[in-house]
Amino acid sequence: MSTAPRLSPAQEDAVRTWFDAVEIIADHSWGLTDTVVLHVRHAQGESIIKAGGPGNHHIGREITAHEQWTTPWREAGRCARLRHADRELNMLATSYLPGTLVKDHPAADDPDTHRQAGELLARFHAQERTVSKEYESAMDAGRSPGWTATTASTPSPRPGSGTPSPRTITSPRSSCRPMATGSPATGSSTRAGSA
Repeated sequence: MSTAPRLSPAQEDAVRTWFDAVEIIADHSWGLTDTVVLHVRHAQGESIIKAGGPGNHHIGREITAHEQWTTPWREAGRCARLRHADRELNMLATSYLPGTLVKDHPAADDPDTHRQAGELLARFHAQERTVSKEYESAMDAGRSPGWTATTASTPSPRPGSGTPSPRTITSPRSSCRPMATGSPATGSSTRAGSA
């Protein structure tokens, strides 16, 4: 591999141990941070290499996401597969997934693009759920968690006597805010997190 733009010597060495005969096809880095994104060809095929400097926290989060949360997307062929990762060097390599970013592309305004994004988000959020019998009552009573302090809260319509129905709360990461799903009246999303 010829010298890769902005990779440290240790990161370059790691790429050489991961893949044979590496050739850089394109640099997809945006230049907004020190993250380097390289499309490479090697003896085993094509990959994307992502690397950052020591203070860059994005790569570690992406490694964690690949290790813990991307399974439904990967199984559907909608996400690259993690091939190599090194947290100490702050870098990873994934399989190459052909496609075009929709940013600044005519597909950005295509309703089907947004439908696909919604489908992928639904798969992501469906990975971890808990059923709460208290959530709806707490929301209606104004005892919502602190993260809803800026969220408008209007009681959802319910058939019958007004007894709140249990709600499914999805939160794929402990740092994500929970989302209520499945309105008892309509089956559609309601309130918290649905924007």
